[in-house]
Amino acid sequence: MELYSTQILETVAVLLASAVARRIIVAAIKAAQRKYSYGNPRTTVIVKILDFLLFFIIVGGFLSIWGVERSELIFFLSSMLTILGIAFFAQWSILSNITSTTIIFFAHPAGIGDKVKILDVEFAVEGTIIDIGLFFIILQGEDGSVLSIPNNLFMQKAVVREDRSRPSSKTKEA
Repeated sequence: MELYSTQILETVAVLLASAVARRIIVAAIKAAQRKYSYGNPRTTVIVKILDFLLFFIIVGGFLSIWGVERSELIFFLSSMLTILGIAFFAQWSILSNITSTTIIFFAHPAGIGDKVKILDVEFAVEGTIIDIGLFFIILQGEDGSVLSIPNNLFMQKAVVREDRSRPSSKTKEA
C-alpha cells in the first residue's frame, strides 16, 4: 500500500483540483450569462463542453500520475486517431456538424425551449428544441415524438422560430 500512497494522493489532488476548477469556471459562465442576458440553455451547452474537456484533462493527469509510458500512450493515441481519421473520412459531415454546432450556439436566434418549424420543399418539421448536442438538435413534436436533426441540416434549411413569448437568447431584455 505504501508503494502507491503517493499516486493515490496525487490522484485525489487531481480530482479535487478539477472539481474546484469546474466550480470556478461554471461560476464565471453563470456571471457572463447574467451580464449578457444569455438563456440557461446556452450556458448548459457550454458546461457540457467544459465537462468534456475536463474529462480529458483528468484522464491525462491520471495517466501521468500512474506512470503510463509515453511510448505506449503515443502508440495508443496514434491508433485511436487513425481509427477516428477513417471514421471522419467515412462520415465527413461530422466536421460540418461540429462547425454548425458552434454557429448555432453563438449566432442562431433559436435555442433550447423554442418551438421551431424547419421548412423543407418536401417535408416540414415542427417541434420544440429540447437539446442541442455536438452533432444533433433534438426536437420534441406536439405528439411527444422525439426527432433528431443533424446540426448541418438545421443550418441549411429555413427555420421559423414560432415561440415569440420569450425574447431570443441573443437579444437583451430591456
